[in-house]
Amino acid sequence: MENKKVFCPNCGSNNLQTIVKTDTQTQGKNYSASQGCCGAFLFGPFGLLCGACGQGQKITTTNTSLFACNECGHEFKKREDLVKAVDVAKKAKDLSVPVAAVMSVIIFILFSALEPDHSAGVFFGILLIFGITACITYFTYKIFFENATLELEEYDRQQKKFSDEEI
Repeated sequence: MENKKVFCPNCGSNNLQTIVKTDTQTQGKNYSASQGCCGAFLFGPFGLLCGACGQGQKITTTNTSLFACNECGHEFKKREDLVKAVDVAKKAKDLSVPVAAVMSVIIFILFSALEPDHSAGVFFGILLIFGITACITYFTYKIFFENATLELEEYDRQQKKFSDEEI
């Protein structure tokens, strides 16, 4: 898109400001009671400290840049973020079927090595499972890709509409 001016898709105003929304998530726990009990059993009271070993919280912070309209208060994503979402969804969609095919071959090899006399039944069962998985994955990512593409097209259409009205 050649136009550098950005307009609110809700009201058409170009009185906008950039905001950053931060989302922070924590995962994990601080103390493992089972490890503490095992440590206490093996090492006495000092073994209770074993419950804190290897533990920790993983903190994930995600920053999202948005435009906020000073006229109507509407918040919307930047075009670059929409383009990035389309690219990620397209790559995921394109990779879903080959990954499922490779996984089915690997599992077939593993099962045929373990059960050589039942390899044909195992093969068709695995192909069926991964065929279904590949279809579900492919169509899920296809929907994500189509939604992201539609969101980007709608954004471009609204920006063009409001830039044409300004001229």
